[in-house]
This record gives sequence, structure tokens and C-alpha cells, in this order.
Amino acid sequence: MYTFTYSNKQKDEFEEVNRMFRTKSKKWIACLLAVVISALMLPVSVFAAEYDQGIDVTADDYTDRQGYKWDSATNTLTLTNVTLIGDGTGKGILLPQGEVTIVLEGENIIQGFSEGVAQKNNNSSKDNLLQITGSGSLTVSQCNFMSSGSFENVTVDGAKLVGNNTNGLVMNGNFVAKNGAYIDLSVADGDSNAWNPIYANGNIEIYDSTLISHSGATGGIWAVGVGKDSSLLKFVNSNITLNDSGWGAQSGSVQNPNGNVYIENSTITVNSIAGIFADNSAEVVGNVKFITENNKQILRTNTGEITLNLGEQADFQGYINAKGTEVTFPTDYILAENWEIAAGRTLTIPEGVTLTLSDGVNITKAEGSQIINHGTILVPCDALNAVEVDGGNAPAKHHSFNNYISNHDATCSQDGTETSVCDNCDVTDTRVVTGSALGHNFNEVWSTDASQHWHECTICHEKKDIADHSFAWIVDKEATETEATFDPQDPTDIIFTIITNGHVLTGITEDGNALQQGTDYAVNGSQFRFNRSYLETLTEGKHTLHVTFATCPDVVLTIQVLGQSGTTETTVTTEETTTTETETTSSAADTTSETASSESTTETVASTTETTAQTTASSSEVLGQVLYGDVNLDGRVDITDAVLLNKATAGVVTLNDTARQNADCDADGMTDTNDATVLLRFLVQIINNLPEMAE
Repeated sequence: MYTFTYSNKQKDEFEEVNRMFRTKSKKWIACLLAVVISALMLPVSVFAAEYDQGIDVTADDYTDRQGYKWDSATNTLTLTNVTLIGDGTGKGILLPQGEVTIVLEGENIIQGFSEGVAQKNNNSSKDNLLQITGSGSLTVSQCNFMSSGSFENVTVDGAKLVGNNTNGLVMNGNFVAKNGAYIDLSVADGDSNAWNPIYANGNIEIYDSTLISHSGATGGIWAVGVGKDSSLLKFVNSNITLNDSGWGAQSGSVQNPNGNVYIENSTITVNSIAGIFADNSAEVVGNVKFITENNKQILRTNTGEITLNLGEQADFQGYINAKGTEVTFPTDYILAENWEIAAGRTLTIPEGVTLTLSDGVNITKAEGSQIINHGTILVPCDALNAVEVDGGNAPAKHHSFNNYISNHDATCSQDGTETSVCDNCDVTDTRVVTGSALGHNFNEVWSTDASQHWHECTICHEKKDIADHSFAWIVDKEATETEATFDPQDPTDIIFTIITNGHVLTGITEDGNALQQGTDYAVNGSQFRFNRSYLETLTEGKHTLHVTFATCPDVVLTIQVLGQSGTTETTVTTEETTTTETETTSSAADTTSETASSESTTETVASTTETTAQTTASSSEVLGQVLYGDVNLDGRVDITDAVLLNKATAGVVTLNDTARQNADCDADGMTDTNDATVLLRFLVQIINNLPEMAE
């Protein structure tokens, strides 16, 4: 949001534009008007000015300058985004005697003078009154005094006043802030001789405003009242923050013991050593909140009473000290640190107030002190001696935890907790049960999706042994039927090889009942393993399973369950829809296999190849010769060798020495998935010779 100001000169220019508009062409006038209006609408910040000197409106040669203007008829100084820089001497602003007003517009700065704002006087401040108003701000910094007492009264009406100086704002009368004023004043940290952020030899009154005080001196803001009948520290509907090394705020003095405090519907944040002190009496009315840390003294009177007329929202996070002897917690309070009642003082807990001692906290009494409890003092059940009372109610115990009940929140890797309710109250205690973590239970059966397989914890479903599928395709058409035999006398898992060609499995059913993947069966690439635990549930006889895919017909599997006289051998039959047959010859002298015919069979051949799945593939050995690719040792290299090689690399069967030599299709001395890949490349005529050795 911008602030617009119009000088007399600008007004004349605007009138000239109107005259020209009546006499000149509309096009030319419109252009000129736009220029003038744009100039008038520039934000005030554009006209900020800085001067290496102060402003003395009492000087004979005083003249208005950019950023400041003096109206002698009303004794009003207007500051508009002006910065005054001094050399450590003189006055930032010097005003005449009488009633004077400073109007603030924008951000104004006074820096580096002996005194920030002063009033010319004749050894007396009487009737020297300063009012600071306006929507802007004034910051006075790096001065010896913000103001050193030339004013009797100072009023801040809705404006923002900030100070950070060696000494604060001093006046011989009253200080008043009202109508949303914002006051933030600091004096030198660590300097015990520094004057207070606000030193008023009368009253300090804050209405509907914000006051922040910070002092490294002996105290914060001070309504002194020397030579006066009384002094008053008054906060109404305001937010007060006291950040001081001694008292945060004080009313009265040795010379004036009739210092009083009045607080109404305000929030007082006490970050100082002590809060507010009245030499005489204090009255607190309505929803007043005292915010502090630990067990701090927030309000004290020396000779008079503390009167409390509190609203329902009142909150005291600390204690009060009436007459310097009677200590009271006016509202419920939790004591977080050990505390000693000083000699000669009495701690009183009023009726309806509960003082709760945290675990391990004690209240002790110095000689001559006492505790009178008309409310409730609640101490831990195992610390009944934490406080001793001299009158009224005895302390009540709390926090006795016995019956702990598990929360059943243990995980595989984290211990669980258990909770108990106090025998004497509804407070609960929750503790960790060390060693209660469940530990992982990983399923031995592989879990799988379209791209990976893993072992999964049955409790938390964490995965381990995660690996990508490694596919070795046998044919390029889906198998249409397989058969196998299960012998309950010699139970083993049954593995079918189904070439999926990327088709997505949707499920497997047996006689209309859905099987559970990971429990009844597992899929690893083209291998469909039916678990022994599932097979043992099948009755004697023939069982039909349908393997369903999203985009192709079902594959039908048949499992024959033998009776008591069954054999110990499991036979798996695979029917293929098409094959590509290639004949190869090989000799010991020349290990290169050549294609007997360059033409591939393209017609569909319905054939059934039976392969016996045994512990060891057996055949007669021909020493001194290697027929690469002849894994089943039948003297030929065809698709049945590829099937057996894939089973061998998967660990389903074990090859003898001769079969392993023939299976080493890349001649690297090992039998692995690369040999299966080389053999397939040879069978589909991508390569023409075996072995295929790396260059």
C-alpha cells in the first residue's frame, strides 16, 4: 500500500493541466496528464532523504527540507522517510517549549547523537509536552539518551517508536501509549549505570498497545514518582513483554513508597529475573495472563495488598508475593524445579487452586517460613515428603503405577510399549518393553511380481533377497498342457515350465478353487513351483489346474496324485504348439557344429516330448569327445537339450561330468545361464557354430 501526498506546487501543476485540457488537443493533454499523475502517485519512499546533521526548529535560520517540515502555527513537525546521522554530539531533533507534536510518515531514523529528541527549556520541563503520532515509525539508536528529561509528559498515539541506546526515554512526568501504539525500547546490556528503557517520574500507562522492554541495567520500565503523592503502573488491554536483568517493571521508590500497579485484560510475558513490583499495592482485573518459565515471581507488593478479580480465562504461570511475605499461586500451576520458601515468608495455596509437583521436585522451607494449604498440593505418590505443610490440607499423593498392559505395538524391529493408569488419578505412564521386538519371519517361498522376486516377512511384509527376474525362453509359443505326478510317499515340490512370453498371470485355480500365490505356489520367470505343503492336501487321483493369463487362453495343468503303492519318480510332460528343429553334428577334433539343413520347418508340428525329472541326468559317457549342446547325451542337439540345461542352471537337476562338458556352450569352463542363452541362439540359427567363445 502506498501513501500519496500532494504539495502546493503539485496542486498548481494539476490545475495547469486542467486549464490546458480545456484549450489544447485531447491527445496531447492526455499524454501530459498521464505524466503528471504518474509523478503524483509515486510512493513516499522515493523521496527519502538523509542528512549528516540534526533538525533544530528553534534556530533562526531553520528552513524546511525534503523529508521534514515545521508548522509553527501548530507546533507540529512532520517527518517523512528522513534519516538524521550525528557524530555523537548534539540533538537529533530540538523542539521549542510548550506542546509539540511529531507526525510520523514512513520510516524515520535518528542515529548517533548525544540525545535523540529534546526540547529547549529554561531549566524546567514544566508544560513541555510531546505527542508522537502518525502511521509511520521513528527509530532512535546509538545515542547516549533517547531523551534526557526535557519533556514533562510524552504520549505515543498509534505510532511506532523504537529505541536502542545507552539510556532510555526519560521524562519528569507521565508516559502514555494508546490506540495501537507499538513501543520497543532497549538500553545498554550489562551496564548497571544505564537509565531504564522508560523512566517516568510520574505514571506509565499503556492502553490497547504493545510494549517491549529490554534492559541490562538493574530494572526495566519505572514509574518513579519522586516528589509526588503516588505513582501508577497501568496496563489495560495490552501486550507487555519484559526482558530485563532485574525487575521487569516497577512503580514507586524509596522516596515515594506509594507506588501502585493496575492490570486489566492484558498479557504479561516475563522473561526478566522478576516480574512487576509495586512499592504499595496491586490490583489485577479480568482475563489477565502472566506467562513465564519455571517458578518465577511475577507480581509483588511491598506494603499493600494484591487484589485479584480474575476472569475465567486468567492464567498465572508463576507466583505472586503480597507484602513481601505472603507467596500465592492464584491459579493451577505445575512446579517443574526445586523451590525454597525464603525466611519469614508464607506460601498460601488458595481454595480451588492445585499446585502439582513434578517428579523429583521438592519445596523446602527456610527458617521462619511456612506453607498454608487451603487448596490442593499434589505430589508424586512415591514422594510424600516432598513438601510439608503447616496448616490446612495435607498433601495428596499421585502417580502410583502398577498394572501395566501391553499396547501390542511391537514390530519386527522395534520394541513395544505397555501402559499403566495411576492408582490414585487418571494419569498414565507408558514405558518401552525392552526385547519385545518380534523379529522378522521371512517366507521360504519366493514372492514375485512382473519384474522381481523376493522373500517377504510374514509379519511386517519387509522384503529381502530382492532380485530381477532372469528369463531364458525355450520356445516362442505358449505351452498348452502339462502333466505331472505327485507321490505322497516321497513328497517334493513340482515345477512346471510355462513360457509366458510376457503375458501377465492373473491367477491359478484347482477344480474351481483359487490357489494363493506365495502359499500354494510361487512363480519365478517361466518356472511355476507348486509347494509340497499344497500338494499334500490333494486327494488320490487326477487334479486339473487352470493357469489364467490376461491376454491369452488358459494353460491347463494336470497333477496325478498316487496312492500308497505309488512310485518315487515325478514325470513332467510339456506339450508345445510349435518347434523349430535344427540338426547339428560335432566331433572331438572339430568342436564346431554345422547346420545339416539350412531350411527351418515352418509347419505346426503336434508333438509330445517326455522328460524324466531325476536327481541326476544319466547316460553313457564318451570319453575324449565333447558334443556341445548335447546336454541329455542322446547324440542330438535340439530343444530337449535347452529344456534340460535351463533346469540345470535353475538347480532343479544335476548334470554328470559329460553332460556338464557338453552344456558348456561358451567354453568358459562353467555351466550357467549364458550357456543356455548361447544354446538358444544356436537353435534359432542366430549363430551357426558351437561353442560360441568370447573374443
